[in-house]
Amino acid sequence: MTILSYLTRSSSIVRSRAFLDDRGLTLVELMMAIVIMALIGLVASAYVQVGIASNARVQGDAAFTQEFSLAFNQVLDGAGASYRGLRAASSVTPAEINGITYYQLYFGEPYWAEQYWVSDGFLYRSLADGLGSCMIACEGISIVQTESSSALYDFSLISPEAEAGSGRMTTRVRLRNVVD
Repeated sequence: MTILSYLTRSSSIVRSRAFLDDRGLTLVELMMAIVIMALIGLVASAYVQVGIASNARVQGDAAFTQEFSLAFNQVLDGAGASYRGLRAASSVTPAEINGITYYQLYFGEPYWAEQYWVSDGFLYRSLADGLGSCMIACEGISIVQTESSSALYDFSLISPEAEAGSGRMTTRVRLRNVVD
């Protein structure tokens, strides 16, 4: 046998063994790997979507809570030069008109008053008899004089999330300008 015939014979054996070799992936194995990776990807993306939705809800709740707290403080302490707030009032008079309770805050000066009321799920305010401006979504407001003093009032705002237990802000206020 010549060297050339030996090399030709041995290379054909090597080539035929390559087709019989079990190394590598079959089409079925490759398809199963793709399906498993797709399922893992779907589960991971679903987990990320739940996290994003939860984060957006928490941020929305935090933003509303901050805005609600700001509205509470503006009713309590006033807002800028226009609104003086509950603490600066000399008296508070509630009045019910068409099923809506209006709280009129007087300041001891003629023609100067603020009004606060809730209508259609929103808190409104106005100066004297002017037009009302919407402050925030709100389910209720209460300003009630305590029995212990003519200068002490219980002030509450009820947010739309009051059912969750964290939607009510309440404080006791001493009016600064009460003349006994």
